[in-house]
Amino acid sequence: MSQTLFRIYQGAGQFSRATTALTVLLFAGLQFFSTEVSIKAQVVLAIIALAIGIPHGAIDHLITIPRDSTKRFVAFIVIYT
Repeated sequence: MSQTLFRIYQGAGQFSRATTALTVLLFAGLQFFSTEVSIKAQVVLAIIALAIGIPHGAIDHLITIPRDSTKRFVAFIVIYT
């Protein structure tokens, strides 16, 4: 993997972990203060999560597995799904 792709992948991983942590903290805080989140807000958040999550998941196999190993690619797909 080239250095540039490695940095992009590493940055995406850090961004993903940070946004997940912030989201968990946000909703834990809302629960702590007994704040209700409207169904409209929940739907908007779900759509945003899908809009980010589906493309992110669609490239996992391209980043994780080298192109020259068919056995590793098949093993990755089996474990991943």
